[in-house]
Amino acid sequence: MKILVLIVAGSPRQHDCILKSISKAESGINYDLLYITRNFNYFPRKLELKNIEKILFENKVMPDNEKSNFLSVKKKNELKHKAFGAYKYYAYKYYNNYDYVICISDDVYIRRKNWLMDIINLFLRSNKIGLISNQIRNSPRHVRAPFIAFNSNCLSVLDKKDIWIFDSDHDGEQRIGEQVAEAGFLSVQLGHLFDLCTDYEWNNRGTELRYGATPYPYHIFEKKLTGNSSEDKIYTKQEINSIEEKIGTPNQMKNTNISISDQSLAETELYQKWNVFYELQPFNNLIHNAGQHIAFKNDLINSFVCPENDFLEKCGWLYKNHDENFNFGRYFSPGINRFNPIITVLD
Repeated sequence: MKILVLIVAGSPRQHDCILKSISKAESGINYDLLYITRNFNYFPRKLELKNIEKILFENKVMPDNEKSNFLSVKKKNELKHKAFGAYKYYAYKYYNNYDYVICISDDVYIRRKNWLMDIINLFLRSNKIGLISNQIRNSPRHVRAPFIAFNSNCLSVLDKKDIWIFDSDHDGEQRIGEQVAEAGFLSVQLGHLFDLCTDYEWNNRGTELRYGATPYPYHIFEKKLTGNSSEDKIYTKQEINSIEEKIGTPNQMKNTNISISDQSLAETELYQKWNVFYELQPFNNLIHNAGQHIAFKNDLINSFVCPENDFLEKCGWLYKNHDENFNFGRYFSPGINRFNPIITVLD
């Protein structure tokens, strides 16, 4: 079995986040590392990473023909669409040599022991799983870009059918679940939004202006559920089992009355609150609903719920506010119903 971990290391955040945490967290299995730079800016003096068999280097700013121009940053030469553009370009370049390709951005913290082994073990449970992410959304449908793992069989179909298409990094997040389903595979969430990995909180950090709620709701959810406020916390198997017990499966209908609300999310708590069960959906093995027909056809369903009336009772307030500024920068659930249920697979 050959595994490639692809890190898009284009900013100084790599030193605080991915390089530090991937050195701290045990992977549980050996892999090759593909380190993608932007003209080698912010390049580390050394890499102290565990379980690495081979390190490969790529530059997402394409070099000019003349060597003297290689280190001059020219936007027209850089791969388009940020992380997603690099994921696609290099996943397609390398997938024929690997069984799995793991794509990670530089602002990600790895959050569990044996993180890579857990990913591979989930892939091995069904050949219909084509993508694994730490955060799958069905409200609206969305696969967050900071961490995406692919089965190379899925990448092969995406490549041959030429159906991995997007116009921006964010557009890629919104469309990849449908594209993976079109290729004949499921997209599955591993963990409970925060205990596989997370991208960091942006408030008062860095140089990029962020619109919308930050920290994100799942940052607040983790703090309220576990009491942990450390971004580089590594969760043990026992701790993850305890989190699973608190959250339960969709069939158990836990936390339907609980909403996450915090002053740091926005100016008013009334507008910035998220229902844990219906909106966050922090369920291990949750699937992207574009692939629900694949899960049914292959008898993979573990939990299936679509309590539309209860959703409207708990979250109906979303539809009653017509203020033009309401939900600025926020995702909210389009509804829980027979067309958009909550589904987990396996056990």
